[in-house]
Amino acid sequence: MADSFEVAILGGGLAAQCLARHLRRAGVTGPIVVIDRGALPIPATTLKLGESTVEAGAWYLGQRLGLHDRLLAEHEMKFGLRFFFSAGNNDDVGDRLELGPQHAARFRRGLRPPAYQLHRGRLEHMLTRLNEAAGVTMWPGTLVGEITLATTNERHRVELRDQASGRARTIHARWLIDASGRAGLLTRPQQLRRPLAHRVRVAHGWVAGRIDPERWTARPEFGDRIEPDLRWRSTVHLIGPGYSIWMIPVDPQITSIGVVARAGGGVLDPISDAATLNRWLAEREPQLAATIARSAWIDGPHFGDVEAHVSRVVVSPRRFAVCGEAAAHLDPLYSSGFDLLAIANELIVATVLDDAQARPLAPICEQRNVVFAQVARQLLSVYADAYRLLDAPRIATHKITWDIATYLGYLAPLIMSGTFAQAQPLADHIQIAARVVRLNRRMQQLFSSWRARAGRAGHEVPSVNLAHLPPVASCFARLGDMDPSDPPARWHQLLRDNLRLLEDQAIATFLDAAADLGLTLPDGRIDAHAISLEPRAWAADGLILREPTPHDTETAEQRVSATRRGMSGQGSLSSPLVLEPDTRSPSPADRSPA
Repeated sequence: MADSFEVAILGGGLAAQCLARHLRRAGVTGPIVVIDRGALPIPATTLKLGESTVEAGAWYLGQRLGLHDRLLAEHEMKFGLRFFFSAGNNDDVGDRLELGPQHAARFRRGLRPPAYQLHRGRLEHMLTRLNEAAGVTMWPGTLVGEITLATTNERHRVELRDQASGRARTIHARWLIDASGRAGLLTRPQQLRRPLAHRVRVAHGWVAGRIDPERWTARPEFGDRIEPDLRWRSTVHLIGPGYSIWMIPVDPQITSIGVVARAGGGVLDPISDAATLNRWLAEREPQLAATIARSAWIDGPHFGDVEAHVSRVVVSPRRFAVCGEAAAHLDPLYSSGFDLLAIANELIVATVLDDAQARPLAPICEQRNVVFAQVARQLLSVYADAYRLLDAPRIATHKITWDIATYLGYLAPLIMSGTFAQAQPLADHIQIAARVVRLNRRMQQLFSSWRARAGRAGHEVPSVNLAHLPPVASCFARLGDMDPSDPPARWHQLLRDNLRLLEDQAIATFLDAAADLGLTLPDGRIDAHAISLEPRAWAADGLILREPTPHDTETAEQRVSATRRGMSGQGSLSSPLVLEPDTRSPSPADRSPA
């Protein structure tokens, strides 16, 4: 007789283990099985990519899955993203423009919301053991054969074979989840995987020891900016023409290193082994190359091209679903993998619970699949032209700052509010979300246009402190004050306030770009939703607001000025802002369709 399960998860990696724990904590008490061809649990010493989280993905692990205390005890607290842009031959990090947080006291007190640097093997091992203790069945060393999806209210059928004994078995499951990553045990035969127009080449591996940029310079001003022993806790990116290099502390004895560039004509295309990679690094990043030579690779380097993709379906009314890398993979630059994992799992768990309540799944699944696809498209727009802009530090600092602000002000609150799977709160947020998406589209176009006109624009300041930028600092601080249990109306107000802060950031960037290019601006207050670097379009788009804005004009201009000072390296620590009620009418550009 075939074994029968409420949920069968194909694949036993991080997405699968997170989903199994999420289902149990959400009240799914029926039998759950996790099936994988490899070991379960994996050895805690296993090294795997995907070690860095950002705020929303970290919230999912720490709060939704209840792992915060364990993560603090067994992994590293992350001190944000940190970028060093090329200067000369990059032989002294003290000469490079540094973009990142410098608020040491806030970090020491404990950032809210937090993010983590993870040892993936240790995390997956722990999750598997916790799931076993919660009654989740683990079938390691098991190959998945023929899958027969149910067409009615019957259960799905999956043929399995134990690798060691060759014994065949059949299972039935009400819900079938593809968590098999690139193997795509469901997405490939069902033709669900949709390639996206974005491909990168990656060279990655792990080296022994901790890599601390503070050891790469003797310049006193570099050490004076941040107290010692903090920079290495960030996800550090070394930025050069056409490439980004990550450095992530996996634990005190291991650092993850990855080089990413555009595939097909990118600077990494000729690199295929350790020797050529080491020579490439010695030429472009001599300080990192010397560190690796002293420490040596302990795993890798590994090479490959990665094409972005998204599944056409995340939840199906036929009671199957897709999560983790099987659902979407975009780009490693901003560590968005955990966020996509969190969104997919939120949608899947909510749909399983809806099914248990006998709710009609077709309209629910349609809306949730649209939401996931929209988020993936929004994130992809951030990456589309990123590597071409990295060789222009002045433009790249504005772009990265904008990308961080939109994440903290828009995407992270949507995930952390828990409203992705709730129809009415989500509908209430859609109008604001659409305005952010349109604004982001204009900003990404502005960055590309700025780069095309200005060329490889340098930056004359030594550092930009994210805590000195009012929109970024306020979006972060406000997010830390929120709780998922807060009513939807409070989250809605947060999104409204954050939109105004993002408008300030957009205007500050536009003013800097216009000044850089020598453009003469008309008098009047600027509408963020109409900005561009095409003067002939300004009048038709409504660049200058004609209607009075009585409540917030002066303070908004002050925020814009403070943001520009921060971007020039002359800012001061920004406290969370108190905003006046917003009474503005939408501009002609803001009324355009999404």
